[in-house]
Amino acid sequence: MSWNQLCSSLDVIGDTELCFDAYEAAPTPEEGGPTYLLVYGVLQALVLQQDAVRHMAEALDIPYTPDPRLRDIREVRNSSVGHPTKRSGKPRAHFISRISMSKRGFQLMTVYPDHGPGEFKWVDIPKLITLQRKQLATIMFGVVSALAERDKEHRAMFSDTKLADAFHSSIDYDFEKLYECVHGSKPIELGTLHVKLICEAVERFKTALAARGSSGAYDSVEYHLRLIEYPLDELDRYFRSPQSSRLSERDAFIFVHFSQDQLDELRTMAAEIDDDYQAGSDA
Repeated sequence: MSWNQLCSSLDVIGDTELCFDAYEAAPTPEEGGPTYLLVYGVLQALVLQQDAVRHMAEALDIPYTPDPRLRDIREVRNSSVGHPTKRSGKPRAHFISRISMSKRGFQLMTVYPDHGPGEFKWVDIPKLITLQRKQLATIMFGVVSALAERDKEHRAMFSDTKLADAFHSSIDYDFEKLYECVHGSKPIELGTLHVKLICEAVERFKTALAARGSSGAYDSVEYHLRLIEYPLDELDRYFRSPQSSRLSERDAFIFVHFSQDQLDELRTMAAEIDDDYQAGSDA
């Protein structure tokens, strides 16, 4: 859920920025209706963006304390185009002065049940956008800094634990023996042992990825893990019982060669991830 919430929040932050850009570039409407539509939309976008930043921080488990001026912007939206006819708390109603309405802003009147004098406030929309962008940019920079610090700590935690170590130095020897078993220079039953050792290396790699919370984080790694799984399973069946296997000797040779290529790819990527972790922890 947190991942989906994070992705949705980032989408809305970007989408509302497009809304503000479009608002600033839009020509001044000549009629009242389009003006209301423009103003209603941009005020709603301001609140949507605030919610998105708050939910982004929530998804990342980062404390979020909005500046009081952001709450003032929400209050303007709620009073003018959110819930103008009846506000909770201290009962009141709000009115937009139609004659004052323009792309740049409007006059907002607030009245209370005691029939006292109304309160008047000028709402400057470009100023609200500028203020919100400044305040949210500060929050976003804080989020980025917090994530960078987390990432540095995470990398340092695993800087001495190498993913490449999951693949023991004798794994090339295991593949060499598989070729010999396929061609008959070694007893075919020995192939089962070497397939087992290779599979154990792959599992150690997957376990090491999971330990650092990186399972599924690298699309290319997941791609090659999926590719190597099938041929190793088929080779295990072949070496256990060649007569009942659907692989011929030629098929088995091809499967060994393909598995070796995939494992080499995984070893290369493991070394690259190790280098990246080391560089990040040293930064």
